[in-house]
Amino acid sequence: MTIEEVLNDFKKKIKSGEYQIVNVCRGNNDGVQHFDFTIASQNNPMHIALKLLKENAEIAGKMFRLEKFMKTDEYAELSDKERRLMIIQYNAIQVYADTLLQRIDEIKERM
Repeated sequence: MTIEEVLNDFKKKIKSGEYQIVNVCRGNNDGVQHFDFTIASQNNPMHIALKLLKENAEIAGKMFRLEKFMKTDEYAELSDKERRLMIIQYNAIQVYADTLLQRIDEIKERM
């Protein structure tokens, strides 16, 4: 493969989401610039960990919003059953987030 073909293949895989750039470093040695890229492929443990971290951040946002709502007057006006269900929902989200973090830790140990 020519350098042009390699770069075109690389660009296609980045655009399709098959590869994800997770770090870029630029340097200048003796007047020659160089770039280093850290790439994660979809099957790479780092890529999976990044996806789980993103998902965990989304879940944390949901927990925060639910917890914030549960401190409002509107929440206090709900029926006992609705409030109990929201507490169950909050606890379930918390277990889900904890499980995601455990999965991330397992992936990190394999790396």
